Amino acid sequence: MNNTMNRAMDKAMNKAMDNDANSKPCLCDEDQKELENMMENAKNFPEDVRKVMVLSILQDLLDDKIKRAKERYFDAKKQLDDKAEKITDDEAKKQFKEDAPLLLDVFVKIINDLLVRWNAFNAVIKSEYK
Repeated sequence: MNNTMNRAMDKAMNKAMDNDANSKPCLCDEDQKELENMMENAKNFPEDVRKVMVLSILQDLLDDKIKRAKERYFDAKKQLDDKAEKITDDEAKKQFKEDAPLLLDVFVKIINDLLVRWNAFNAVIKSEYK
């Protein structure tokens, strides 16, 4: 299952990096709104550094969310593995092992979304330096 998560995360990162490489990078609505709010709060900083500073802060917050989501994934995986070991009925154990990856897919999707958002911040930051 660890390989499944790694492949899914790699796919999400590649998609985000390849996504309209020639177009102007943009943030999702939620991140754009947060950027605007923080830009307003940081209006005392010089204009030339304010946007990159705020983008970097928001990207760091996403880093923390990604880290927590990965930790929750591995905690859930460990709990599912422990539960699978306790099941004695072979048919129930087989069914549980088939269903467990579906439960973990929720975490993979969350992590993928966060990685795509993180990559969008990275692209916007890079465009600000140009």
